[in-house]
Amino acid sequence: MGGQFTAHERVFIAGDAVHTHSPKAGQGMNVSMQDAYNLGWKIAHCVQGRASRSILKTYQSERRRVAQDLIAFDHKFSRLFSGRPAKDAADEAGISMEEFKDAFEKGNLFASGLIVNYGASTLVTKEGDAKEQGDGSELFNGTVSNSNGVKAGGRRVIGNQELSANIKLGMRMPSFQVLNQSDARPWQFQEFLKSDGRFRVVVFAGNLKSRTQFEKVKKLGDHLASETSCIRRYTPAGAPVDSRIEIFV
Repeated sequence: MGGQFTAHERVFIAGDAVHTHSPKAGQGMNVSMQDAYNLGWKIAHCVQGRASRSILKTYQSERRRVAQDLIAFDHKFSRLFSGRPAKDAADEAGISMEEFKDAFEKGNLFASGLIVNYGASTLVTKEGDAKEQGDGSELFNGTVSNSNGVKAGGRRVIGNQELSANIKLGMRMPSFQVLNQSDARPWQFQEFLKSDGRFRVVVFAGNLKSRTQFEKVKKLGDHLASETSCIRRYTPAGAPVDSRIEIFV
């Protein structure tokens, strides 16, 4: 397939078929499962008629860059294993234990998927050029997006990263302990994010004892409950209100 991850978005390859490397990094199964997950939910939404087949293009634009980064990391990591430890700080030919430790910690980030940072695309609303941030294969209606967000046929949506310093657009949301407002019970956040095909709107409500903050949350709730909200718009008639988009507060 000439270095491609897909042929016409109908035949796909994943795992060791597209990123072989030494066993030193120990990331083969981890990254392969991430490939399968990335592709699986997109195919499911297309088959169910919930999404356009155009989203299948993002499988390659997202995962090929991860594969390239992994192979580059493994190339460095295997040489750290095969090199001899440095005798002292002046021993330039030896391997620094600090460098080895840094590489080992980066390997853990690969294993968990926390290091993955997907570029701007039809699915990721971040600033920047999709060609530079991905692998050059993600197109918007036949035109690669530019830094102004312009695409063929109009403008694409760009999220405001400044509103959230600790949750990065294009990256996996970290799992912290959160307090569920409905039952006042602390949870690990990732326990809420079940792989059942639904999208999520997460509301970090802040201190609801503050009247100002309470009014903000109430205003958002009123909008989401209205007939014009995205929740109503994308929920089929007769289906439970959270069957397509689930809300967490």
